[in-house]
Amino acid sequence: MHFAICFMVFDVFTVSVLDFKCWFCFGTFFSSCVLLSVQFEDCTFEWLYWPQAHVPFEASTLEYIASLDAEQDIALLKEHGWSLRSTCARVFRISTMLLKKGAAAGLTPFAVGSMMCRKSFDKKSPIELMLEEAEEKMLPASNEQFFMTALAKIMDSYIKKAK
Repeated sequence: MHFAICFMVFDVFTVSVLDFKCWFCFGTFFSSCVLLSVQFEDCTFEWLYWPQAHVPFEASTLEYIASLDAEQDIALLKEHGWSLRSTCARVFRISTMLLKKGAAAGLTPFAVGSMMCRKSFDKKSPIELMLEEAEEKMLPASNEQFFMTALAKIMDSYIKKAK
């Protein structure tokens, strides 16, 4: 018997949301945030392979996800002594944005998580492709807000295709 069967659907929702919120931290340990660019190629979630991840988020989880505020969380972390490098903060903003947009569009934890993970080592994940598209739209004088706005529009199109 696979141990994933022991988890209730709500437990998988909780773990998946926590993983999205904490990816910037795990990324620090696995060098995603150490590099100058944002990299998601090391992103994997064990729960993607569990049947419960294919169940749509329930109403209370959707409410919680909608309430997430990356800027507020970054400020809270800073208040408690965790000063994030700009690349780590960017990863945190991006993963929060993807979770919020995907959940609001009705995607399952599996569908949202699959956008962050590669299917194979040599094939980029959807989030990596989105980031490349957003970087291509950057002008020399562009700032982080311009990048995040461009990424949000690109992300919307990927999410629409995933539905």
